[in-house]
Amino acid sequence: MNMTAWIFPSFDEFLLPDIDERLYFFLIELQFAVTITLIRDAMGPWCMPTNATFTYEEPVHMTELSEFLGCSLTLKLPKTP
Repeated sequence: MNMTAWIFPSFDEFLLPDIDERLYFFLIELQFAVTITLIRDAMGPWCMPTNATFTYEEPVHMTELSEFLGCSLTLKLPKTP
């Protein structure tokens, strides 16, 4: 099985001071949606993710996000030092 991982910087590592945490998470989810849409358009509906892992707390719209991505979601909070 082939696997691809998209790794985005954490909010703390994100170096755009004018972007608040809420907008940051929106942009991450938007990037997922755009990428999945482009892949489906180019490759067809068979090319879908099998899982998406997010390193932040469960969003209130988790069910909708899972339905759109077409896969299960895993929430894995980052380890604190």
